Amino acid sequence: MHAAQFSCQLDSNLLFCALNTANRSTIADVRAHYARPDSTPMPDEDSPYLPDLAQFLESAGINHPFTKVRAAGMLRS
Repeated sequence: MHAAQFSCQLDSNLLFCALNTANRSTIADVRAHYARPDSTPMPDEDSPYLPDLAQFLESAGINHPFTKVRAAGMLRS
């Protein structure tokens, strides 16, 4: 995992920074949703955002498999 992350940082620093920013902002949005579900909705079930972001993060090595959150209805089969 760390080798893929380090390689991504060296080979494409802009991509790594963009993915890291998208990851942090998505985590902040999910936390805001659970703090105030009335005013901060989750993405639609048909939205490919979370599954696609997860694939990009895994490819770049920016993931922690043991702390991954599984959102019901948000995973594509």
